[in-house]
Amino acid sequence: MGTVLYHSSLSSFYISNQTSTEDEYSTNNHLLHLFIFVAIWTILMITIVFGSIGNILVLYIYINRNDNKTCTFFIKMLAIVDLIICLILAPLELYQTTTGG
Repeated sequence: MGTVLYHSSLSSFYISNQTSTEDEYSTNNHLLHLFIFVAIWTILMITIVFGSIGNILVLYIYINRNDNKTCTFFIKMLAIVDLIICLILAPLELYQTTTGG
């Protein structure tokens, strides 16, 4: 007797009709989800740490300059927005990934 397995990933969702043992499928599925969870968590932590340090350094350098050029203003604003993303949105995404919400 065949069973209907629902298999979802980050980018697609499909239904397949195949016979499989539940233990084999659940173990492979659990390992896949664990690998994806660890990969996303690691990438977000690296983004938070290096992004914050890099943007703070850029702001430190450009705030101490007395240029009032459009390019300098653009770089300052870009660093501020990127710092906000690194300090607020990336940790919220990390929390959402961790809690599954």
